[in-house]
Order: sequence, then structure tokens, then C-alpha cells
Amino acid sequence: KGKSGWMATGFGMRAYNDGKAKKLEKNKFDDKYNVLKPSVSIFGGGSIDWTGKGAQDNSLAARAKKNGISADQQMWRDAGALSVEQARKRRSGAAPKLGEQKPEKKFFGLF
Repeated sequence: KGKSGWMATGFGMRAYNDGKAKKLEKNKFDDKYNVLKPSVSIFGGGSIDWTGKGAQDNSLAARAKKNGISADQQMWRDAGALSVEQARKRRSGAAPKLGEQKPEKKFFGLF
């Protein structure tokens, strides 16, 4: 028999353990099944590639090599950082000038 009382469950909760559970020895099947990774696939194997692109190495280093940049630059790009050219394009006249008069809109340029 094990300990009894309030204990941490291991995933952020506390639960009451009554101490009545029996501790069992491992059997021959434990070694066989404890090394397997859980699969959520409905087909029983690994994950299915639904894109039709085939197996790809989608690691950070592989994407950085494909883009011709360092892994650090690729990490920043993944996080949404802008390149120097993109930042320069956004700076050029993106904000309206205060006090600037906009030209009056006309109906199809006729009136």
C-alpha cells in the first residue's frame, strides 16, 4: 500500500489519495509497450502527410539552409520579424501626414 492524503497529481492538480492502491511488479509486457510512442493516427502508423508534398525535413536548420540564411535569422523570421527591405517599405509614407489636405474625391473623375 502507498501513502495516503492530498498529493500533487503531476499535471497541476491536487487530489486525495486513499492509499488503497496496490503496488505491482512490472511484467514482460511493460518493457515491450512502455518504449512505444503514442500514436493519434486513425491508420495506426505515424502521422499522415495530407499536403501531398511527400516527406520533408521541416527542421529549423533545414529551412534556414533552403532560404540561404542562418538558423538565428530563420528563427526571427518564423517569429514574424521583418527583413530590412520589408521594414524600409513599411516606413516609406505609410502614416498619413498631419495637416495634409487630401484631394477631393470626385464621381468617376467627372464631377
